[in-house]
Amino acid sequence: MVNIPGVRDGTYNFTLTDLSDPTCQAYTTVMVGYVTDINEYIDAELKGIANCEADLGAEIKELPAPCLWKVQVHTPVFFQWEAWVNAVVKTSTGKDLIQKQTRIAPKPELDQWNDAPISEFYLSLNTGDQITVGTALTTTPGAQKLRAYEFNIFDEANNNVYTATSPAGASTFGNNHVAGTYTVTCPQTVPNYTINW
Repeated sequence: MVNIPGVRDGTYNFTLTDLSDPTCQAYTTVMVGYVTDINEYIDAELKGIANCEADLGAEIKELPAPCLWKVQVHTPVFFQWEAWVNAVVKTSTGKDLIQKQTRIAPKPELDQWNDAPISEFYLSLNTGDQITVGTALTTTPGAQKLRAYEFNIFDEANNNVYTATSPAGASTFGNNHVAGTYTVTCPQTVPNYTINW
C-alpha cells in the first residue's frame, strides 16, 4: 500500500516497475475525490513518437478566474446627487452601464456627518479586463454638471484599489466625460503542490 499525503483532488496515472525486472510493469489510475475546485490545466505538446512511446512536454497553467469588483460613485463635499447626472461604467468585455444613485449610504459609511446618495455597480471580471468610469448628462435642456463625482473601485476584499474624479462641468449636454480607466488584477491562489515529469 502506498500513501501520499497532501495530494490534490484529481486523476493520477501510476506506473509501477519491478526493480529487479524493469520490463515487468503494472499500470493503474487512481481518482482522488473531487471536492476542491482548482483552476489549472495541463497544456501538453507532443514532442515525438518512437517505439510506441510518446514524448510529451507539458506545463501547468492557470485559467483566468473571474473576481468581483464594485464601483462606487458619490459627490464628495456636497453629498447630493444631481437629478440629470448619470454615472457611466464601461468594461473591455462589452458591458456598458449607466445609472443614477442607487442607494443612500448612512453616516458614517462615507461621511461622518452626512448621509450620502451613491451609485454602485457590481462586476465580475478577469485579470487584464478594464473598467472605464465617467459621467453623462440626461437629455435635459440646460442641464449642467455642477458638482464633482468621485469614482472608487473596490476589489472583492473591499479594498479601494482605484479612485478617479469627474470634475464639475466635465460633462456637458451630449458630451460624456471619461474620468479614468483601471485594469483589474484578480488574486491568484498559488497551489501548494508540485508535479514532476
